[in-house]
Amino acid sequence: MNILVLTSPRTASTTYMDLLSNLYHLDNCFEPHPLYAAHSPYARELLKKTTSRYLNNKNSVLKIHAGHITEFVPHRDKGWFQNILDHTDDIHFLLRRDLCAQINSLFVGTYYANNLKVDKIHDHFHDSWDEELVIPDTPENRQRWRSMELLLHTNLTGLTALYHMLIDRNPKVVWTEDLAEQTQSGKLNRPVRFEWEPEYLYRPEDWMPSNIQQIFASDKDKF
Repeated sequence: MNILVLTSPRTASTTYMDLLSNLYHLDNCFEPHPLYAAHSPYARELLKKTTSRYLNNKNSVLKIHAGHITEFVPHRDKGWFQNILDHTDDIHFLLRRDLCAQINSLFVGTYYANNLKVDKIHDHFHDSWDEELVIPDTPENRQRWRSMELLLHTNLTGLTALYHMLIDRNPKVVWTEDLAEQTQSGKLNRPVRFEWEPEYLYRPEDWMPSNIQQIFASDKDKF
């Protein structure tokens, strides 16, 4: 059985991949093209190895961000995503109800990596700390915040389109908030204080419908 997890950053996707891998004895192929490594030799090598690992394995799980499909990458074959779909038995959409918390988490992780000189690339997503992290009010930080919002907004738009395109394949929808109950994994300890009040350009109420769960509801779930 091959499972494809379609998601976006900061949805506890690493935890979910581990859960699926252990539950169904699948090879965890992780993700084929991380956004932070775009256009680098590492990204090209990872894309090739991860794709080959998934396509040549009958029992595996792969994670793809919606942004991985649409971003401009000259070395990606035009039929890459279709090949992934052709090799996939089950499709899971991993989503987070609290979009504001997701934006905040992505911003903090990115700020942590860029300003504190993190040695390992994943530390800024999975580390905890005790001392309060103070994020100053600077034009660069405000612009970074808007960039994180736009990135997640774009990813969610892409996931919405993919969900409706793949609805005939009966995709499973999983929510980050419910996943914590299944895995009994607690939240990271990451005390943060902003020196300004970030404004959310893309609040859940700005979406139509306003409840994100309605977007990804199957016909049998709709009222």
